[in-house]
Amino acid sequence: MAITLLFVRLRSATLGRRKRRGSGAGAGAGAGRVGGMRRSLSYLRSRNNSANQLARSAPGSPGLPRVPSQGSQLGTLAGKPLAKQSRRLGHWTMNRKLVLVMVGLPARGKSYIVKMLIRYLSWIGFPTKVFNIGDYRRKLGFAGVDKSFFEPCNKEGMRIRENMVEVVQDEMYTWLQADDEAKADDEAKVAIFDATNTTKAANLYSHGGLPQASSDVAIFDATNTTKARRRLLTQRAAEEKNTLLVFIESICDDPEILAQNYKLKLQNDDYRNQDPAQALADFKDRVHAYELVYETIEDNEDSNNIQYIKLYNVGQKVVTRNCKGYLPSQVAFYLQNIHIGPRKIWLTRHAESVSHVIGEIGEDTGELTEGGRLYSMTLAKFIKMEQEVCDKDDALGAEASRSHWRRERSLRYSLRRAGTWVQNIHITGPGREILVLAGTQTVDSESIAHLQMLYPVATTPLLNELRGGSFTGMTRADFKERGSFTGMTRADFKERHPDIHAQREADKLDFRFPGEGGESYMDVIQRVRPIIVELERQPRSLVVVCHLAVQRCLYAYFMGIPIKEVPYIDLPQHTVTELVPTPFGTNARHISEAEMQDCF
Repeated sequence: MAITLLFVRLRSATLGRRKRRGSGAGAGAGAGRVGGMRRSLSYLRSRNNSANQLARSAPGSPGLPRVPSQGSQLGTLAGKPLAKQSRRLGHWTMNRKLVLVMVGLPARGKSYIVKMLIRYLSWIGFPTKVFNIGDYRRKLGFAGVDKSFFEPCNKEGMRIRENMVEVVQDEMYTWLQADDEAKADDEAKVAIFDATNTTKAANLYSHGGLPQASSDVAIFDATNTTKARRRLLTQRAAEEKNTLLVFIESICDDPEILAQNYKLKLQNDDYRNQDPAQALADFKDRVHAYELVYETIEDNEDSNNIQYIKLYNVGQKVVTRNCKGYLPSQVAFYLQNIHIGPRKIWLTRHAESVSHVIGEIGEDTGELTEGGRLYSMTLAKFIKMEQEVCDKDDALGAEASRSHWRRERSLRYSLRRAGTWVQNIHITGPGREILVLAGTQTVDSESIAHLQMLYPVATTPLLNELRGGSFTGMTRADFKERGSFTGMTRADFKERHPDIHAQREADKLDFRFPGEGGESYMDVIQRVRPIIVELERQPRSLVVVCHLAVQRCLYAYFMGIPIKEVPYIDLPQHTVTELVPTPFGTNARHISEAEMQDCF
């Protein structure tokens, strides 16, 4: 009785929406349709908390020219209109909306892919929201329904599911088509339609990024396993103005991956407090029900105009079709580099240097202090100890070591390909399963002096300190008495340029140091994008030795910290931050120098 009543209400609302859509045109008709849907289906409208309203998001297209210094202007704000022009991605990206539609059987890695997309799209500048049919179904009281609800022969269940899809689509497009005034603070939008999976993805990875033009994007994540369903999705997208739809199909036939995914599925609300064996059997029956009607994407769909990305076994193989434009190509490139293999990433700041103690802006040069030299040795001992632990774990050690030299060559190539400003990449050292990444500044070289005797090292200027522009390497008569010191300190900067210092304190994220090469945190985020992709791609564990600004950016990406908070993340010196990517997020722990020494 309850199911019948629910279906009648959903059906009535859907018919009303179709009627209004057929008779109305323009923004006014759209607004009326949305208002009617909200009134008739108010009980469905509990907002998906796993979605994100992103504030600022990340850098622009790689390879675009930097904004030159403007005359005698000392301080520049990288996020203001002038700088924003340098990150414009063209008319297509500025105005078009993108809907990414997930396709695939349950437990094929769609939730994992959604999580990764949320994190990456947020980072490169597109506010992301998840629309999850499974959540709506559970909110309606259908949590824990058994396999019969999903069987093709259950016509009533099928009609309810189809109507819920239409309802959630309405909500998604309402969000995407919001007025520009309502989107002023998050200039680009990504909506993720997650129709069957849980939304832990958004809870973990929804965060603000840097401004990235006024492009709108939506991701429709559901099983969408039939051609008929996909045809309805493409037709609906065609009715929405200026919207592009790209399918992402996840195909998985690896027994080990499937077994792991099945176990993870038993943790959602549908199987809470159920016997694990019975829950697993029911879930496999549910998957079988979808398999009976499953049709993989074919090129002849949508009148041969279909655009798709196919992933096999979560990154083992990727096939793309018609993925044109900046954003679809970015999504395709990113998905080619993710994987589900276990590994660790150790982030640490460079060892303490004389320049750091003085407070020199930029820290381009400087020998290590006594404490810094001690930390360099302690760090190498700690990583070696961790490696020995990893060697005992076949999942972390064996597979990576078998392809050591091939991975090194791939690293060099991928970093050089990532941007025109990537230079001087150098890899040295004997073959081991852990790779060390570091900057090219003197303090970086000295910090890894002991590590490079144990592991291969890749050095790149992408990991160098935030550049201080005119305030780096200034040789002033006022500073001659300081001997070898040739840079301006932060204290001197505050004393001699109080106005510029106040400007930076007011907006550390956007403030760009004046002069040639001066950077903002936004610039650093753009600079480290190839590093982010490389960290996602590498199957083995890595050590990243870098400067505070760079470490803040990397840490914020993996932990889903809003970009506006990046300049204020507390990451102490002589501390290792261990990151362990998992299916539901990244686990982190901070190990101080004293704790490392206690382990020896």
